[in-house]
Amino acid sequence: MTLKIIELNDGAIKVGDHSGIVASSPGFALVVGNELVLGERAEQQARLQPTKSYNKYWHDLSMEPLNHGNHLRHTADIAFAHLLHLAEIGEIESDVVLAVPGSFSSQQLAILLGLAKHSPVNPIGVIDSGLAAGVAASANVPSLIIDFQLHQIVVTKLTSSNGLLTSESVVQIPGVGSQNFISLMMQQATDSFIQQCRFNPQHNAEYEQLLYNQMPLWLSQYDDSQTNLVLELKTRDALHVAKMPKEGLIASLQGHYKKINQELEPLLAGGYSSLILNKDLASLPGYMASLPHFKSVKVLQDDAIIEACLGHAEKIVTHSDEIHLVRSLAAAGGPKVASAADKTELGTSEVPTHFVFQNRAVALNGIQIRNTVTTERVANANSINVAAGDLPSLLGEITVNSNGAFIDGGKLEFYLNLKPVKGLQKICLGDQLQFTTQGEALTAIQVQNV
Repeated sequence: MTLKIIELNDGAIKVGDHSGIVASSPGFALVVGNELVLGERAEQQARLQPTKSYNKYWHDLSMEPLNHGNHLRHTADIAFAHLLHLAEIGEIESDVVLAVPGSFSSQQLAILLGLAKHSPVNPIGVIDSGLAAGVAASANVPSLIIDFQLHQIVVTKLTSSNGLLTSESVVQIPGVGSQNFISLMMQQATDSFIQQCRFNPQHNAEYEQLLYNQMPLWLSQYDDSQTNLVLELKTRDALHVAKMPKEGLIASLQGHYKKINQELEPLLAGGYSSLILNKDLASLPGYMASLPHFKSVKVLQDDAIIEACLGHAEKIVTHSDEIHLVRSLAAAGGPKVASAADKTELGTSEVPTHFVFQNRAVALNGIQIRNTVTTERVANANSINVAAGDLPSLLGEITVNSNGAFIDGGKLEFYLNLKPVKGLQKICLGDQLQFTTQGEALTAIQVQNV
């Protein structure tokens, strides 16, 4: 039978195999009578019945009794039901490899394995998901892996020695999970509706749920060329339309960004120069621009951890009854990991592929950076347009070749990592480019198509 991978991040637990991601389910549960609704259905009703809703059962997985007056004894009961749900929607009939966050305690891991043995899920290997992310990103220097969960961020410290990647330890940052960000953005949206429409969607559970459900759609339409995010909320009585200022939205999130970055900065100073994160965190408005100066910043695709687990399954699977958590793995030999033949002398695996400008990743190769008025500041396939005052209309041209990524600014003085430079300059991962001292920075990142 086909080996399946379960990536256990409660923001969206994924089931995948060689065909890709086959199912995804957020860590939500809702008691409706004698039924336990799970995943997306539960999330889309959670604010209608908050006392019957659960979303911390993976985060707080234990056998401690729950005091909620229903048939659920403890969080392990809910986790077991979710495993059964995942087995059903992911068509799991036999062997799986579990990728679990490094924040899981040994007791939580034992509970998970015990639950799995009583379900269609048959775990034959377990790996630290931070380690799998490092393998997926071909990490070859001390790196930090950010796991963006519902209620926290888990930062895995990954070391590299003689081709062996090791998950050393984790740092947990509570209060900055996806639910915390959504709550802030919902409040910002509510303020906009109150000010512009005299309508408060959070005074009514039905409309609060509608507001919550609409947030992902609104954010998916986020366009850096616009100054406002247009919000439409249709209730039984009316269609409410409000504009949420982009600058205000980003400003409202800065406190959470600061909390994350305060934990990253000492680790960066301690030699962890590479940062690897997922798309959900990278796509938050303004986050990439807030990052400290890492030498390398890589954004993983949604199926990267699943691909890495499948490519290294023979090193993860335990051929005995006793399963051990894999915390070290040889990076060589996996799928889509650069081989020696794929690398130039300068190391093409460390060449940036995109600039982040106004929270959008723009591919580097063959683009021009042009000076234009503020209202026309947009990024497209051929150019990045920035506001640079009295500077020339053409600010620089980007090329990528076998020797790396380069910007040619001609005789124009510009700023690379706050240092004034001219002419042809190499761009490395994490570099920040500006054309005025107070101008917005373009940050060089590498998007991993794994």
